[in-house]
Amino acid sequence: MGANSTCHLYVIPREKIMLANTIQDIVGQPAFYILLGDFNVDKPKAYIGQTTDFSNRKNDHLQKKDWWKTALVFIADNHKIYGDDVKYLEYLGIETAISADSFELLNSANPK
Repeated sequence: MGANSTCHLYVIPREKIMLANTIQDIVGQPAFYILLGDFNVDKPKAYIGQTTDFSNRKNDHLQKKDWWKTALVFIADNHKIYGDDVKYLEYLGIETAISADSFELLNSANPK
């Protein structure tokens, strides 16, 4: 997550996603995230995203995306990553996922 940053990864099951509201590392911080579907299928579903505040963004995904089971939330450990940085990580994540072709990627647009 940048030349001078490492990240924290939070693996949060859907049924415990409200915990994102209580993890101070997540609240109000830019994040790169991946929503993953059921792994017991040939090609699991995935959605790759970025946000300036995952604790708020997750609410939209709870209402509009009923297929996901796990959220992987990446936060810079020093909180010195910003909106454009996570947008770039989203771009890299989508490009990598497309080339790996291991998931049914449910992103409707590929960021530039």
